Amino acid sequence: MTDHEDEIKIMEPDDSRASLPEKKKKCPFIKFPGRDCYFLDMNSNKISMVLFYCQNHYTQCTLYNCMKIKKSTDKDKKI
Repeated sequence: MTDHEDEIKIMEPDDSRASLPEKKKKCPFIKFPGRDCYFLDMNSNKISMVLFYCQNHYTQCTLYNCMKIKKSTDKDKKI
């Protein structure tokens, strides 16, 4: 018996995780990004923002909200 064997625990099925996780929704601007989108000029400082905002939390992204407002304003000007 090694020193770490007593730390190993057998994982039992957890009924609380029986349902599949909700599918992550990606930012709709990924296909047609704005020039300031985090993932266009990727660097180590932006990785956490891309992972957070460009996936399930894009509605909290300042860039997304600015582009959304601009897009709706541009649409109103065409009418």
